[in-house]
Amino acid sequence: MQSLLRDRKPFGRKNASLMQKENFPYNSTVLSSVKTDQLVISLKGVSKKFCRNLKRSMFYGLSDVFRVMAGLSPPNYRIRKHEFWAIKDVTFDIARGGILGLMGQNGSGKTTLLRMLAGILPPDRGEILVKGRIASLIALGAGFHPHMTGRENIFLNATLLGMEREHIHAFVPDIIDFSELEDFIDSPVATYSSGMRIRLGFAIAVQSKPTVFLIDEALAVGDQRFKLKCFRELERIAESTTVIIASHSAQRVSRLCQSIKIMEKGQIIYASDNVQEGINYYHSRLGIHKDNC
Repeated sequence: MQSLLRDRKPFGRKNASLMQKENFPYNSTVLSSVKTDQLVISLKGVSKKFCRNLKRSMFYGLSDVFRVMAGLSPPNYRIRKHEFWAIKDVTFDIARGGILGLMGQNGSGKTTLLRMLAGILPPDRGEILVKGRIASLIALGAGFHPHMTGRENIFLNATLLGMEREHIHAFVPDIIDFSELEDFIDSPVATYSSGMRIRLGFAIAVQSKPTVFLIDEALAVGDQRFKLKCFRELERIAESTTVIIASHSAQRVSRLCQSIKIMEKGQIIYASDNVQEGINYYHSRLGIHKDNC
């Protein structure tokens, strides 16, 4: 579980004018209608590139470091040999509250986008603004020290989320109760199953009262009863917390989300407040007939 301790200022190089503009099949004016005082997430022309070749990636990294040391800017406005855009020219605003479903095939850029929102990855181009405290469940088990107990990891992760120690002490019973790990809370996290780690991570995240909560298929792990418990909790906190869920499950997105964005090849190709229409559009892109969903 990753976190950000303070409001993040615009993050990235201000060279959006260098980007090649694309025509998106949704109305971008709808996305920019969020009032400034309600805005918690704003992306402007955000792009991120990766390299398919490891050796060339290391060479590019060293080359970029030397360019920066020499006072030159890295060539972020173009891709080099073996590079590709994992995220390309993404722009949108999100207001506080509500649950957004992020759908797309594997490799469409969902996880990369969430990692940039969480501050794990910097954008190569464009700007990212996230206001308030961020909690995220992106990489399974990330943020937990395997040789520390569950209780010790509560204090570690809650501190990283910006909670003060006296507040953590007050919330520990609630975290343990929600995670239902009373019998294992003083065991090393290395002995936990993936479902147990998700239970603990989710419980810590919701008790930290984040402004933004990012979830990347984490709730696909675990038993059905605890999933339903998490869904009810997400619906409860969504009044004051912006939740973004990346998922392949149409049923989960349909049940939880009030809006939807669909990604393909690093771009947002669809955005709407009509979740069911968005799911139908996503299935049509996959060639899935409605009757087979």
